Amino acid sequence: MSAVWAVTTGAYSDYGVRCCFTTKAAAEKHAANLRSEDDGWHRDASVEEFSLLAEAPKRTNIYRRLAVLDLDGNEVARPGVGESINTYWPFGDMWGPAKPVMESRIYSPPIAARQQVWVEVRGTDRERVSKVFSERVAKAKALGLAATAEGE
Repeated sequence: MSAVWAVTTGAYSDYGVRCCFTTKAAAEKHAANLRSEDDGWHRDASVEEFSLLAEAPKRTNIYRRLAVLDLDGNEVARPGVGESINTYWPFGDMWGPAKPVMESRIYSPPIAARQQVWVEVRGTDRERVSKVFSERVAKAKALGLAATAEGE
């Protein structure tokens, strides 16, 4: 996968890709030329990076497991708890770079007001996600949920 740099103008229904370049420097030079035109039609010209693919990409399934535990170690029912599957493209999009293929975390988000600990694992291998998830839940309980909620 390589990149091209597009010179774009406009916004919403007026948005358009004017042309693409193989180097960012060439795209920036052309965007600057457009912005300097006297008529002002392209004063918002900017440069955006796009992925250039040789063939259609395959989408990737990301498996996610989430548990919410109270400070006594009991699971708390709430929306989003359990397993979910999301599909991602293998390159960045408007929300940022491609998602990691394996990550886990034990945390207490502000919404939980340090009264709950959330254990989350996500990755492309469903069996590995389940195994790591079980290990992380056990770790959260072993550390003591009050200590985990405080970030220790």
